Amino acid sequence: MKPSYVVPASCACALLVLACAQPLKADEEVHRQYQFETRDLTEIEFRGNVGEMHFSPSPDDNIHIDLVIAAEEHGWFSRRKDVDDLELESRVRGSRLVLTMDEEDTRSTWLVKLPVLERTTIDFGVGEVEGSFGATELSIDLGVGEVDIELPRESTGAIELSTGVGEARLRGGRETKVSRAFVSHDIHGRGEGDKEVRIEIGVGEIEVSLR
Repeated sequence: MKPSYVVPASCACALLVLACAQPLKADEEVHRQYQFETRDLTEIEFRGNVGEMHFSPSPDDNIHIDLVIAAEEHGWFSRRKDVDDLELESRVRGSRLVLTMDEEDTRSTWLVKLPVLERTTIDFGVGEVEGSFGATELSIDLGVGEVDIELPRESTGAIELSTGVGEARLRGGRETKVSRAFVSHDIHGRGEGDKEVRIEIGVGEIEVSLR
């Protein structure tokens, strides 16, 4: 196992990896670890095709990510993608760090320890997002999937939850307004702060709890 390294925000496009690629079956799954400094960052964006994301507070001012990349199954007679050389793509745009894992025929599982940044964006095709966030403006877009998160009531402002097909629930909010149209479900509410939250899913479920 090679040691992990801290990535300065100014050169975050050079991936920091704990390159412990230990395949379970013929390079069908690999485990990576990354750490990014946030000294010059105010925003972070996560992009992916298929995956699960689990968020918790960081123990320090760095972003810590444990990432498992697995080849998708496509039947008995199809060959699985070799994921041995796949890495998380990272780049900095101004004060925003963009992290991408959108390789075709793969599924990723993210364990993210995130310090408080001004804005957090998550954009996935199919996936699940769960866990807790700090005082951040939050935007989540999923084509298909589920969101189950906790947010601090004192910092959260206007909240907009929307599902094209599915259910949405807001717990602990105020000034809540619910609207339904056939199979869609929209909820507007707010916390006690000014950090806006917008979550949109094409097909799936949303649950947001203010604590």
